[in-house]
Amino acid sequence: MNDKSVHPFIISFWRCLFASLFLFAILGRRAKKIPAALKSDWKRFLFISFTGAFIFNIFVFSSLRHTTATSSSILMNANPIFILVIASIFAGEKITPARLLGVILGFTGCIMVIMGTEGSPPAGNTLLKGNIMAVAGSLCWAVYTVAGKVPTQKYGSLLTTFLSFSFGTVFFFLLNSAKGFPVTAINPSAFIAGAYLGIIPAGIGFTIWYNALKYIEAGELGILQYLTPITTAVLAVTILKESFTILVISGMSIIFFSIYISDIAKKKTPTRVF
Repeated sequence: MNDKSVHPFIISFWRCLFASLFLFAILGRRAKKIPAALKSDWKRFLFISFTGAFIFNIFVFSSLRHTTATSSSILMNANPIFILVIASIFAGEKITPARLLGVILGFTGCIMVIMGTEGSPPAGNTLLKGNIMAVAGSLCWAVYTVAGKVPTQKYGSLLTTFLSFSFGTVFFFLLNSAKGFPVTAINPSAFIAGAYLGIIPAGIGFTIWYNALKYIEAGELGILQYLTPITTAVLAVTILKESFTILVISGMSIIFFSIYISDIAKKKTPTRVF
């Protein structure tokens, strides 16, 4: 993204394509359920694909061209807050005091870990466009999560994620064609990046994320995303030989505490806040 050797729309196309091919291969015989699923709920699949595979990718990759990775990471990790509110409005989930406190504390800890790992983003209004895109991407992910609960329970996470990225592939192919961007104009490193993004975080990660919705509420799942910056920090230490700072350790502790507080909400009779 930084050297602008590949446009975000092109790498997003390859991400969706590789995710679709990977998931179709795993579906195997279960792929015969696709026609029936589309006949019954094509509008629902179209919606979650538009928000989660299409618009989400546009905002995420575009934000990295206008703001720092640190700013983008922090704002993207605000989505548990959006998930909590959207799930309360449209899915009837309860916002309990414990869960609300857990989300707020978790976001605070998330900021501390990211800032301690990558450094503070530079000041200035030039980052505003990228930051707004990151927030918009975060909101799209929240909508994608809540809207995916019904089809996931009905058709399974694998088929739901496959159709999401299949429609996303079509969306990005049409967008690139309209913009005059040849999807084949991609260098080897970007091609490999597209394959990785499609198979690992999209094909595997998105499927596991949706699968979790079969067992827990969207608001409860959302707060677990705060573990992402912790994983990043641990990998940075073990692979890149970086060291933990006091800020990172403190942020990790707050995140674990926030998840514990949120878990209390399941074990006690909930008191609705909103």
